[in-house]
Amino acid sequence: MKFKMGEILKDFTVFTEQLETFILSYGKKTSVAKSGLNSTILRPCNKPNICDFSVAAAMVERLKIKDLNITAFSEELKKESSHWPFPIKSCIITAKGSLSINLHRPSVFKHVLSTVSQLGDQYGKSEASIQDPAKAPPGVSVVNNSLLRAERERRATEENVEVSLNQLRGLLLTEHLSRLIREAGFQVNHLTPTTPAFSKVLTQFGLGSIYKHTADISSEESSRCETQQQLILAANSSKYRIHSESGRQDDKGSGQRSDDVGLGQRSVGNDVKGHGRRRDEQEVLDLSSEVQLDLQQFIAEEKLAHGKSGYDKNLQRVTVVSSNGTPSPVMMQCCTIEQGLSQLQPPPSHLIHVSSQDMGFRQQQVDLAWRLCTGHASLPGINQHHVTHGPVAVCGAGFKGTISASELLRLRESQTREASILKYGEEVQGEGWESLIHRLTIAGLKFEILGKQHRHMLKLDLSNSHNNSTWPDSRDGVFVMYNYARLCTLFSRFEQEVKKATYPPLPSISTIDFSLLREDQEWGLAFNYVLQYPVMLSECVSDLQNGKGPHLNIQTHRVCSFLASLCRDLSSYYSHTHILGEPRPHLIAVMFARLYLLRSVHQVLKNGFSLLNIEPLSQM
Repeated sequence: MKFKMGEILKDFTVFTEQLETFILSYGKKTSVAKSGLNSTILRPCNKPNICDFSVAAAMVERLKIKDLNITAFSEELKKESSHWPFPIKSCIITAKGSLSINLHRPSVFKHVLSTVSQLGDQYGKSEASIQDPAKAPPGVSVVNNSLLRAERERRATEENVEVSLNQLRGLLLTEHLSRLIREAGFQVNHLTPTTPAFSKVLTQFGLGSIYKHTADISSEESSRCETQQQLILAANSSKYRIHSESGRQDDKGSGQRSDDVGLGQRSVGNDVKGHGRRRDEQEVLDLSSEVQLDLQQFIAEEKLAHGKSGYDKNLQRVTVVSSNGTPSPVMMQCCTIEQGLSQLQPPPSHLIHVSSQDMGFRQQQVDLAWRLCTGHASLPGINQHHVTHGPVAVCGAGFKGTISASELLRLRESQTREASILKYGEEVQGEGWESLIHRLTIAGLKFEILGKQHRHMLKLDLSNSHNNSTWPDSRDGVFVMYNYARLCTLFSRFEQEVKKATYPPLPSISTIDFSLLREDQEWGLAFNYVLQYPVMLSECVSDLQNGKGPHLNIQTHRVCSFLASLCRDLSSYYSHTHILGEPRPHLIAVMFARLYLLRSVHQVLKNGFSLLNIEPLSQM
């Protein structure tokens, strides 16, 4: 699927390309073709008091910009950029030899803030996602190993199994990943079914909507058995099946564990999907022997990338039918994938496996085994990718080992309640406060878990305070919620004053004089956050957009860190700037410009919460 950028992202991309082309080709001293550059030469600067973009001194030297008449260069650039999405005000060579470039701020303020005002909740989304999400092709399907593993554990014990912290991290990562991909214009489908046994914890964390529950158990089981039979028949007849007796004895690389045996169900069916042939009705499939597939041979023949950037070099063979005739866990996952994909027309272009690091090897086996059992071995139609996350460890006085997801939620709610009582007093009671505390806790936990790079180990400090703060270690989420609510209160107060005729109503943005926004912090909020929000989202999923794989580095942690950083700068600005000033004409004009800036910041926060599936609070 071709990625269609949203308006601001498109403008930003066009602007940087135009600026780089101008710099490289100015004066015909260096042509774009001869520059030998494979990456951008521009660096956005996040320090408003210095510049907006810069070119490093070494690059300035290489491109011989110093040899040019910098005054003529600057004037020509200003003239040329007057037709660009973001006009340029000035550029100079600094004392350190770098090229410093500043934008024409009033023009950028008006363009960016007008776009946010126009798009609202759609700001940051790709063009395809905005136009008609329902008609977007089913570009990505997602398989979550955490939920499949938990479901197998429940079936094996016939008891409700608590969701572990590792599984919770996988579930939250899957949800956030899915929302990021939808923002980029893909339609996302989840192939991981669940049962009512997990509905409580999924609902607690706001995850219930992305996983489908099995309504008709008997019908689902019948369909699963039929699909399972078809895949086993295909594995039996595959050219990659290992027939030697020694193949059964050497299980290295198969990832088979003794406790995996017996979780499947033997079944018999008729058709083989994807192979263009039908079993004779009289033919009986012999499942009395083990079935293994040679993954090493397949990887070599297809010339698939292996090693650090590709498939694990230890992938040799995989067991799809155990020696007692039962399907292996790998085959059961292949069946889940095939069942889910069979309901999608047209089929997706990408299939993403989300798993913990300890199950990453198994998911690569599932990836390859599914190809061999469905006729997709040599077809480029569906690209498979893997997103793995590190384990979760807990620390803190009195905590040893690990706790379940539900226990973590209860603990964080208790800590948040205690912190709220210390801040607001004994009024913290009743259903309203309990709902607020729950929502604050969920927001805090999502920031706490998703705010770390998914490949790294996540350490949760469960102690009652952190760095002399009464709030638990999930305070980033609470801080962002507080700043969102603070803006809601500001806009509510403004509307109340408008009704009292203290202020005139907020006029059309086309009439606003943004040259009145002269503070560097105001420019920082617009340039570093409002403008950069769509750019940041695009960079989060660039691996998928560029078709890289099999390992995807989706930078899910950047949304949380972006929102937290935005709120730190917002809080600093809000603390020393009086937004709703006296109703004097010259002060009202500045107030209107600031209100439009803060409305855009508020919209970015709201859209960021949506990506995290967090219900924000309008007051705290």
